[in-house]
Formats: sequence, C-alpha cells, structure tokens
Amino acid sequence: MWYESQPAQKQQNVIKFVQEGRLHFSNAGFSMNDEGATYYDDMIENMIAGHRYVHDKFGYVPTVGWHIDPFGHSASQAYLYSLMGFN
Repeated sequence: MWYESQPAQKQQNVIKFVQEGRLHFSNAGFSMNDEGATYYDDMIENMIAGHRYVHDKFGYVPTVGWHIDPFGHSASQAYLYSLMGFN
C-alpha cells in the first residue's frame, strides 16, 4: 500500500493530518467492489479489512460511504452502507 512504502516522516505527517481532521477516508474499504458481481459476504469482508486497517493505523472510523459505479448503485450496497453506520 502507498502508506507502507513512505518514509517514517511522511507516515507521521499522514497520522497528524488525520488527527487534525485535515485528511479523511471516504468508504475505506480495502478495495472498491463490483456491485453487480459480488456476494454480500465479499462486500462485507472487503469493508471489514479496510476499516480495520484504517482504524489500526490511524485511529479513524469512517462515517461516509463513497462508491463510484458507472452503472448505478445496487439497493444492497446502500443497505449495507447504512448497516455499517455511514451517514
């Protein structure tokens, strides 16, 4: 990941920006799933992995879901986001 390959000073700057509210993570899934071809379990596991990483590294809990899909969003994606506590 990008963060892991950065020098220590840059990593500290990222942590500082998160703590100061100058940097936010939208969605924070490990990757962006394809809404048309995934199982619920895969969507949930993807978010768990990403959220765990962001929380462990930065002490941050995402509250905004953001997902680009050129074909539109599925009802299940919005439903899962609401269950995950996104605003």
